[in-house]
Amino acid sequence: MTGVGGTQYLYDNAAIAGGAPPVPYSQSVRGFGAVVRDVFGNNFRTWSFALNVSYPLGTSAADAGLAQTQLQRRQEQNQLAELEMGITTAVREAARAVNTDLKRVEATRKAREFAQQRLDAENKRFTVGLSTTFELFQAQRDLARAQQNELRATISYNQSLVDFEAITRNESANIDAALASVAWADEIVVVDSESTDDTAAIARRHTDRVETRPWPGFSAQKNYAASRASHDWILSLDADERVTPALAAEIQALLAAEPPHRGYRAPRISRYLGRWIRGTDWYPDYQLRLYDRRVGEWNGRRVHESVQLKNGAPGQLTHDLQHHPYRDISHHLSTIDRYTTLAAEQMRAEGHTPSLAGVALHPPFAFLRNYILRGGFKSGGAGFVVSVLNSYYVFLKLAKAWELRQRPRPPASSLQPPTSDLRPQ
Repeated sequence: MTGVGGTQYLYDNAAIAGGAPPVPYSQSVRGFGAVVRDVFGNNFRTWSFALNVSYPLGTSAADAGLAQTQLQRRQEQNQLAELEMGITTAVREAARAVNTDLKRVEATRKAREFAQQRLDAENKRFTVGLSTTFELFQAQRDLARAQQNELRATISYNQSLVDFEAITRNESANIDAALASVAWADEIVVVDSESTDDTAAIARRHTDRVETRPWPGFSAQKNYAASRASHDWILSLDADERVTPALAAEIQALLAAEPPHRGYRAPRISRYLGRWIRGTDWYPDYQLRLYDRRVGEWNGRRVHESVQLKNGAPGQLTHDLQHHPYRDISHHLSTIDRYTTLAAEQMRAEGHTPSLAGVALHPPFAFLRNYILRGGFKSGGAGFVVSVLNSYYVFLKLAKAWELRQRPRPPASSLQPPTSDLRPQ
């Protein structure tokens, strides 16, 4: 028998023991007092009580967790909005500061020109006795102050202005690291020569100044990229080159004041077959890559182009520019084939016609110069391979130039190499 509340059920225990289902054969409703007397009088073997209690627990743990997560998310969104607002404000202030500095440079330059004109006039007046020594001294003092103010304004303007420019084509394996190495520059300009891979897409992760332009030649493309920059000081790199932190710090320190030179060369070190090559013709391979575009431009050579300054000699940087020129020897050989074709055509355009004796004698001397005189042997097997292939480059360039000598000279309009040969690979 089982009593629940005020309802009493009677079961056949023997039948249940035999395996029958517990079906009550009798049911009666009894008062609460009868049930209590049965319990305390022990009138039945088994009594069980069921108590169902309901009471409000408030917000569940899941609801509380969700509310907390939503609160944290709103706080993070607010922080992100504040950060974005701060960045936007900083960008606007930087642009305003640059614009202000430029206006200050222009104003102080005009003031200096006016002071110079006044001094010239006072000199003429003093010569004919219409001006006193004191008035001449005042004009000289005013010019000195104007020159000092112009210098200060120029230094302030130059402190944050350096542009990085690069030309690319199918450089998806290199461009990311190259652009990351110049993230400190005030502006990054990339001119892509109609790449068929994702070079341009990778470049846009680093800058929105990415242009696609048909390939006109090395120098023409680099000069175009420099013309697209917002500032005059240009740092020009190829996609397979890297600016080390030490070189970046040196450039920034140099431009913090008015640089004494209008261009600077950096020693370039190449990594080949797993090691840095500190010898052969490859090191120190000085490259003029930092320059003021107002007085410098790329010289128009078809291969091994360089920046030419209109006046003055370039300065020299001390820290290395890193170069990753070739994936392997096969890549090296294919590049030699393309570049020697361009170099031979350049020789012919300049009127250089090598003899067979030159074709035979120059390559062995090139190997001795690279491997012995310039320390290629210090770089082990890689230095030997570089020395051999450098001498092979000399042979192939001269042999192709000699081959061109045997052909009828084409018209001047046809001297430009095919576009496909000129593109960077």
